[in-house]
Amino acid sequence: MAREAGRQSSVFRAAPTGIAAFNIVRRTLRALLQLPLKGQKANMSIATLQSLQALFRVCRFLIIDKKSMIGIQTLLLIDDQLRAILPANSNLPFGGVDVLLCGDFFQLPPVGLRPLYTLSHTHVDAIKGHQFYGEFHHTVRLVQVIRQQGEDDISVRFRQALSELRTSQLSEESWRLLCNRVGNELSPEEVAAFDSTLRLYYTTEEAQINL
Repeated sequence: MAREAGRQSSVFRAAPTGIAAFNIVRRTLRALLQLPLKGQKANMSIATLQSLQALFRVCRFLIIDKKSMIGIQTLLLIDDQLRAILPANSNLPFGGVDVLLCGDFFQLPPVGLRPLYTLSHTHVDAIKGHQFYGEFHHTVRLVQVIRQQGEDDISVRFRQALSELRTSQLSEESWRLLCNRVGNELSPEEVAAFDSTLRLYYTTEEAQINL
């Protein structure tokens, strides 16, 4: 929840995971809306419901980042929860809150759930969620890269490589560029500059070995 000029903001932001929520300086969807764990039914206590109603009293917009990680059934849970939190608008989608889904479907998919763009469903909640997702009619496409800027040759080539990796269509030129950034191709000073950067590992065992 944000505050502007000493008052609560009507714009709330959330994301499916803790890291994504941290990056936008907000909370996870589960924490913000008290979503139930997978396989469980929503069962809020009266105290929890009253707390959420007080929190969402001024909410008009909910921006959800990392939409690629939201399962189709999770979207339905978000709708159910907002209708319960805002009973005066329980006849409206998301309890009358305008929801903006942000992100890139080429990024990580939801864990153990079907992504929003899935067309074929057998579970009734997934079917409802799919129909619900179809009600999002307006799309804004952002085409300017912000994180990797610069107009020098290396920056331009690096952005091109990232764009190709996104669609699994890496060119030989981009492959060679990335090969030049492997640790054993860099000076000790360049390697040391990455000591505090984020690292991704395939397994828990790898992460524990590199602690």
